[in-house]
Amino acid sequence: MRARPCPAPPLSRGRGHRPDPAHLAESFEAMSEVEALCAALAAGRMSITQTIVLEDLMTQMAEAQAAGAHETYQQLNFDFHDRICQFSGNGQLAQIARDLRNRFEILRRAQLQRPERIGQSLAEHRQIFAALAERRADSAARLVRAHLRGAMAATLRLRDGADTPD
Repeated sequence: MRARPCPAPPLSRGRGHRPDPAHLAESFEAMSEVEALCAALAAGRMSITQTIVLEDLMTQMAEAQAAGAHETYQQLNFDFHDRICQFSGNGQLAQIARDLRNRFEILRRAQLQRPERIGQSLAEHRQIFAALAERRADSAARLVRAHLRGAMAATLRLRDGADTPD
C-alpha cells in the first residue's frame, strides 16, 4: 500500500486572510533544517570559485542595501540561499529547499521591506558566509537556523500586524 502525499495547507485562505501561524512555523522549521544541512555540506564541499560567487553576491547585497533597493536585495537574498543549497553538492536537498522557499516567498519578501530587517539580514548573511568560507560546517548550520528563525519571527510580526512594511 502506497502512502499518499499530504497536501500542504494553504498559507492563507484568500485575499485579506492571514496565514496560519502554526503552518508558517512548521514551514520555516522545515526550511531551516534543510538549509542548515545544505550549509553544513557546502562548508565542506565548496570550491574556491563557489566561495567567490557567494562573496560577489554578498557585495551586491551590501550595495542593494545601501541604495535602498529592496527588490534587488530580495532577489539577491533568494540567490544567496539557493546558491548555498546548490553548493551542498546534493541536488535533491537543493530542490527540496527551493520548493520550500518558493512555497511562501511572498511572505519572506514582505518581511524584507523594512530597512532594519534588511540590515539585520545582511549582517546574518555575512556571518553565514564567513562560516562557509572558513569551512566551519557546524557554525554555518547553526547560523542558517538562527537566520531563518529571525525571518520567521519578522514574518509572524507582519502577519499579526505588529510590524508593517514601508
